[in-house]
Amino acid sequence: MRLTTHETTTLNKYSPPPRGHSGFGLSYEVWPGSIRAEAAMQGNDVTTTANATRFFRVLVVDDNSIDCEITTRYLARAWPFERDMKVDTATDGTSALEKIRQQRYALVVLDWRLPGMSGDQLLRRLRQEGCRAPVVVVSGLTREQIPEDLGAMGAVYLGKDELNALTFHRAIAEALRQLGVASAATTPAG
Repeated sequence: MRLTTHETTTLNKYSPPPRGHSGFGLSYEVWPGSIRAEAAMQGNDVTTTANATRFFRVLVVDDNSIDCEITTRYLARAWPFERDMKVDTATDGTSALEKIRQQRYALVVLDWRLPGMSGDQLLRRLRQEGCRAPVVVVSGLTREQIPEDLGAMGAVYLGKDELNALTFHRAIAEALRQLGVASAATTPAG
């Protein structure tokens, strides 16, 4: 089985104990940027965590530098994971696509109106190229002005007027659910 870090993959292996010996189970979970391994022996539980990196990478795509900064600040307060995040930015869809081709991201936050390649075109290209990162569309447009079925593309809408730590946290959790990945945290960071 080939494991890649841009998807969550779980591999479980259990070996029944030979007569007179304890059993042994092994589980690997691969998440963007990390590998978690658990080993269990009958009667004794041993858990070891090995991280490939100490942070998740996030890409924020917005052509307005002030909106990008505001989005990043709310994102830092809403971040639902124990591991830190590292934020990269792009000001247009083309440069965002290049960054995503070179680096795996745990989350992509994108504006819908971008110069050159629009948010719609970028999201479609990401999915066509196999990128399974959750996407939160943070836009000044209303949801009704975005005709696409974002849920079908594994994305969630969040209006810039509604943007705060709690709504951002909920949007991240929903984007993870839409991709079939459970959120690592149930309450927003304070």
